[in-house]
Amino acid sequence: MADISLSSAPEEEVLEGVPAQDIVTDEKKTPVVGLNSEGLTEKSSLNDGNGDLEGLTEEVIHHPADTNDILRHTIHLEDDPTLNALTFRTWFIGCGLSVFGGVISAIYYFKPQTVLVSTVFLAVLAYLLGEGLSLIIPRRGIIGRWLNPHPFNVKEHVAIVVMANSASIAALGIELLAVEGYTTIPIPTVGCRFSCYSLHNSWEIVPEWIMPLLTGVSIFCLADQHSAVFTNIFGGSSGNEGLGLFSLCLDWQYISGGDSPLFYPLDSLISQGIGVCLCMIVFVGVYYGNVWDAQNFPFLSQVLFAEGSNSTNYIQWNQTAVIGANNVVDPEALAAEGLPYFAATYVVNILASNMAITAGIVHICLYFWNDIKDTVLALDPRRIWPKLNPRRWNLDFFRKGSVPDPMEDHYDPHYELMLKYKAVPGWWYAGVLLLSMVVALVCIYTANSTLPWWGFFVACLVATVLLLTFGAMQAITGIGFIIQPFVQLIGGYIQPGNPVANMYFVLFGYNSVTQGQLLLTDMKLAQYGHLAPRVTFSMQMIGTAIGAVFNYIMMNSIVTNQREVLLSIEGTNVWSGQQPQSYNSLAVAWGGMPHQLFSVGGRYQWCTLAIILGFVAPLPFYFLHRKFPKWGFDAINTPILIYFIAYLCVGINSSLMSFFIVGFTSQYYVRRYHPNLFVKYNYLVSAALDGGASVIVFIMSFALFGAAGNEVNFPTYWGNNMNGNFDLCLYTD
Repeated sequence: MADISLSSAPEEEVLEGVPAQDIVTDEKKTPVVGLNSEGLTEKSSLNDGNGDLEGLTEEVIHHPADTNDILRHTIHLEDDPTLNALTFRTWFIGCGLSVFGGVISAIYYFKPQTVLVSTVFLAVLAYLLGEGLSLIIPRRGIIGRWLNPHPFNVKEHVAIVVMANSASIAALGIELLAVEGYTTIPIPTVGCRFSCYSLHNSWEIVPEWIMPLLTGVSIFCLADQHSAVFTNIFGGSSGNEGLGLFSLCLDWQYISGGDSPLFYPLDSLISQGIGVCLCMIVFVGVYYGNVWDAQNFPFLSQVLFAEGSNSTNYIQWNQTAVIGANNVVDPEALAAEGLPYFAATYVVNILASNMAITAGIVHICLYFWNDIKDTVLALDPRRIWPKLNPRRWNLDFFRKGSVPDPMEDHYDPHYELMLKYKAVPGWWYAGVLLLSMVVALVCIYTANSTLPWWGFFVACLVATVLLLTFGAMQAITGIGFIIQPFVQLIGGYIQPGNPVANMYFVLFGYNSVTQGQLLLTDMKLAQYGHLAPRVTFSMQMIGTAIGAVFNYIMMNSIVTNQREVLLSIEGTNVWSGQQPQSYNSLAVAWGGMPHQLFSVGGRYQWCTLAIILGFVAPLPFYFLHRKFPKWGFDAINTPILIYFIAYLCVGINSSLMSFFIVGFTSQYYVRRYHPNLFVKYNYLVSAALDGGASVIVFIMSFALFGAAGNEVNFPTYWGNNMNGNFDLCLYTD
């Protein structure tokens, strides 16, 4: 948002009936406050009605761009607290983009590759719409006074983005409802960016519909179209096809997944790359070494299989025969049916995920102890009991009286600018927490979830502890870990034999962590945009509510119209049931029979023992770093490396090589050798590419792909192999 100009309106033009942002000041008007390069506070002014900043010159960077360069050149260090954020434009565009975000996130949930809605794209779209309304709506008279009182300003922009971003995530609740809907568990009821945007908007239809071969161009698959080994190793244009080694993907939707390679820092990309290389080695070794009877089941899959499966006939495990009408596993039926099997590569996924959880906790404690020790020490029972007194509660996001020192290592000038605003009262957070708990308890009992009240509170406690660790990990690396298997492990052992209860336990124990990370991300965005905390809170609550409603509507439509595809093992390059299949399988396995499958002596005992291994994994690199501090061992992020060992267990893996080519080109070559180009265009280009992909996917999902009706297929030819894998590898489903 570097190019978004600040603007202010005369005091008499502020929208009547809409509360202005709360400002901690005794003055009637507050001057624009900025920070100079040393972080010292200084006053500045706005030179015209459009809000262009005086003296804001483009600085030439003569060294590889670092974090401070990016922040300084992409985010203004000026703030005008008198700007009005709550206007007609804010509500109209914010609600509209929230509906769009809720719908598109539900569509992306049923994609073969995990795809997210890009925040940067929402920011660009919000800016275009805001400036458009500012020009179209009359400025004078009653209409102008109420609907267009002043030029579109940065605080309106940030408020819209926060609301839309809060809505643009597929809540785990729709995962549970999707499982109910189609599985057989008996659950009860501006320049560069504009041209890039337009160009990619037009291009996306080619790999998505006209020529899906471009989703994964593999020389090896073209050379041998009859080899199952080639499919497993080099294929990857369809969900659960193969590892995608040396494939080239030209579909940005799957290269980025809304989590653009242009954003990841170089250290994270290196750890990801090492992890992915190990993933390929481990997957091939496990499968062709026939570990856990791997060759009796598909190379990649998320469903449960019966013992009678073999390499030519995959038999799915009959869970309806084992789970009774009371949603509890019947021991006699289980003995008759036999224990289920996972695909071996999916077992590696569970193992690596659990190992990465504990490795992440140790990694944070070893390398960032000084940053988290106050929070960890606050968990001491001797400190907790006194804080149960409401008079001692202090939930302010921006604490007063803590003006930062510009000479500190982690000095954040944006934080200092935010200290002038009133914080969100603690009782607002307490009220949301209380209301959420009441609604949750009502749901788990009225839905006959079999999850007891104490299980709900254990799930909340688990979420609190995990949010501390993995919120910090995501802030440092940009990577959000999937901790769902670990939470399902805990839920399974505290209440074995209850798969439906396990689903609800994960709903509160895992989804709370995900939502917490997203809300914290939006708070950071609001801090950089200098949006008052109370306005931020309101936008988050409203956006989350809108997103939940349209998540459900879209999920219901897709499950109804694409049921058969979602039930299949591989799916297509457009639709896939891999996420709800995974959720269902883990709930049945961990919730229904954790001791038989995962305890010591069980078939998949190493999935549980991996938790212990995770505590040890970061230690070798840490001690090597202490011994040889200049050798760069601290750049190896062990949790990320372990996590990516199972990264290829699902999805369209042909995008992998393109992801790393784009990421390393941006973060190494352009950032190091063309830093001015990097800070000026890197994030705008990413927004344009994500935006073009999101809009065209949204349109095609309804017009062509059957999200709300019949599917329209492009005529079959060599570039559109409708009867097999699009990269022409042998189809093995």
